[in-house]
Amino acid sequence: MQSLADIVKPEIDRVEDVAIREALLQSYEKSAPTLKSIQESLREILETVWPEDSLCLFFKNWRNPAVGAGSFCALTCRLLEAALGERLPSRQQQLFMSAARLAEVSYEDMGLMGKNHGELYEEMATNFCGHDNWRLDRYRLEEATQYLTACREYRERGGDLVEALMISLAEELYNHGEFTFVAPLFKKFHDASHAAGSGSRQENMRFVLEHIGGTESGHFSYMVEGLELYCEASGQPVDATRLARRNCEFLQGMDSMFRHLLEEMRGSAQAGKDVSRLQSDTPVSAL
Repeated sequence: MQSLADIVKPEIDRVEDVAIREALLQSYEKSAPTLKSIQESLREILETVWPEDSLCLFFKNWRNPAVGAGSFCALTCRLLEAALGERLPSRQQQLFMSAARLAEVSYEDMGLMGKNHGELYEEMATNFCGHDNWRLDRYRLEEATQYLTACREYRERGGDLVEALMISLAEELYNHGEFTFVAPLFKKFHDASHAAGSGSRQENMRFVLEHIGGTESGHFSYMVEGLELYCEASGQPVDATRLARRNCEFLQGMDSMFRHLLEEMRGSAQAGKDVSRLQSDTPVSAL
């Protein structure tokens, strides 16, 4: 099974700017222990048969596509506002193009090129849990989601647009790695859940499947272009050291999220007494 670093490396290698490419490669190399921890958490979560409350905790806190897409739309609007305030035509054009690249990230999530990804997630979560109780606020873990919440709030209102763009770039690169990593794990997770009796695996896993292949990797390439265009328009080179630092911080934030979430899921399952692990050597048929 490919590691997160193995998955993202080909996408990073496609980045033409040498400084950006090296910054991202080095930050993933430096973050090897963090990546290992994320992978271990994901494997335990998706290789365990959890009781109802633990499943609800996972799906309440793992993803929120609507909120995430909304924050990217907000950043796009901020770039458009910056473009409208620019008097130099060449720089204004670069800012408009930066905003256009950001808009590309939200098309799928907002349902402009297919079904709304927020709806796909809700359907998947409900099928896996067997009901929609996962929506209840009692399953919300503020401590687990506080880092991603802070990222989204910065995209919407943060004072430094370069910072907002770098955070967003790091998120899209990571998303490509995570979705690709979890897709095979979700197949067994699906077959051991309530979803196994409520339609095909293909349909129940559509949210995950929509995010593998070129979707998130495409978003990452748009973010690279958006960052480059904004920096050119503002007359500053991309600070590779700063980008590497933001990337490492994002990975640390995701690691903290999953470790906290897994701890809460274990506690909800009475310290493991009510759970069992799936057989890791069980073959998984193709979707």
